[in-house]
Amino acid sequence: MNLAVQHIKILPEGLPAALVCALATAGVAVWIAAHFLGRRPEPRRLRALALAGVCIAVGFAALLVAAQAMQQWVVLATSWPLWPIALAGSFAVEALLRLYGAERKTVPRAAGATLAALRIALALLVLLTLAQPVFVLEEEHAFRRYVAVLADSSASMQVPDTHLSIPEKVRLAEVLSAGAVARPYRLETVARELESLSSRLATQREWLAMLQELTPDARGRYLKGRRKELHETLRTAEETARRQLAVLGETPKGPTVVPADLDKAVAEMRDQLMRQVSDRLQEGAAATAAENAFENAEALPELEARLREIIRGATDALDKLTPAVHELSRTLDETYYALLPEEQQAAIESVAGQTRLELARQVLFG
Repeated sequence: MNLAVQHIKILPEGLPAALVCALATAGVAVWIAAHFLGRRPEPRRLRALALAGVCIAVGFAALLVAAQAMQQWVVLATSWPLWPIALAGSFAVEALLRLYGAERKTVPRAAGATLAALRIALALLVLLTLAQPVFVLEEEHAFRRYVAVLADSSASMQVPDTHLSIPEKVRLAEVLSAGAVARPYRLETVARELESLSSRLATQREWLAMLQELTPDARGRYLKGRRKELHETLRTAEETARRQLAVLGETPKGPTVVPADLDKAVAEMRDQLMRQVSDRLQEGAAATAAENAFENAEALPELEARLREIIRGATDALDKLTPAVHELSRTLDETYYALLPEEQQAAIESVAGQTRLELARQVLFG
């Protein structure tokens, strides 16, 4: 699918579609009439060249107006600028007409006119193909939504889950025990935020990779058009990373003390998140903050490459860091459980030992 969508604005915007079509028809009529201006049996070379130049210019303008008229109903999805296509079409038509003029002495008039018409039709068809017209149809559908409530009455609801891990038991008890269990760290929320952050950055990474298939001018146009969105994504991503840094940097609270080796692991993850993600995103947000960030054509390739490097580096770091945060979160929960008094451990086991039906009732009714 082409990324570019060309819009011709040779006529003022806001004109009625009927008027634009009428002007396009008039332009084509003037183009045809231009070939009969001052016709003589043997025109001089200079006069013939001038007349050819006038016809090419009129044809060029007529084709541009015709393209604008077409855009009342279709989208021209070519990745090329439309003006070279129109200019090439005008040249092609004029060349074919000159060829017909040279053939008139060797072929019958009707056959020559037919050949010229077919050649011109083929040239215009190629022109239309290069413009890649796409008909866009918008439809609206109303869907009735339903809420389905499923009740599981099977025997499995009457038995407890006996294969829950210690982190799962601790987290379940924390939700259902009304404050009796309070972990000092909840790094699984950090891991989920980092996963979401990686997904958002991956979208921008893919978009920047797609731009490499375009010409430098096209890349510049798209970067300018999407600068605000790109900057906002990098800015909010950096804010998300800083919030997770704050969570990782909080002092543990509660009845336990985090062992030195785990506390060191948290500090190392915080350092990685700062250097490999937060600092990079901050640099990217600063580079795209100004409205004219992509105006300098000479500096654009370097800036584009730097943005790709920043986002690629941040997503790669997040993809490595997130599983480590999940694993550290489980280790911290196991450590938290091991250091709890026996009565609190028994309370956690009591909550986790309930049947699935009892757990469902607590979740639904409190």
